[in-house]
This record gives sequence, C-alpha cells and structure tokens, in this order.
Amino acid sequence: MAAPGHRRAPVHLGLRRGGTQERQVDQDRDLILTDLRSNKNTFTTSLQDAFQQNPTGKNGGGDPWQTDRKLGIAIHGTSE
Repeated sequence: MAAPGHRRAPVHLGLRRGGTQERQVDQDRDLILTDLRSNKNTFTTSLQDAFQQNPTGKNGGGDPWQTDRKLGIAIHGTSE
C-alpha cells in the first residue's frame, strides 16, 4: 500500500510470473526511506555506497532491473 498522496503502479514480489516488476528499484528504496523519516516514530536512515556488485541484472523471472548500487538502511529508535 502506498503512502497517502503517492499513486504508483503496484510492485508484486514472489514466485509467480505475470506481475508488474519495477525496473528502477532505487525509486522504491528512496520512497520507503522518505516515508520512514517522516514517520512519528524515530527512524535514522542512511545509504551505504557500493553495496550491490552489479548495477544491472535480471531477477529469477528474467525481468531486467538496474540500481545505483546503494543499500538503504533504516534504524528504528532513539540515539543517545
């Protein structure tokens, strides 16, 4: 389910074929991190560079994907 105000095509994950697959996975990662930062709970977010070895590839169903190779990190809780 998208956050209020966001209207996007659904992304279906799983073993079945025939679903819509998002090619640009970084947009979804960034949306999730933005939503977590705006949450009433305390989330610290960051990106780790060069996490993914290859910037492009295909998933198990043969659908292509591409990435900026960064890993999104979200930590819930307060830091003291």
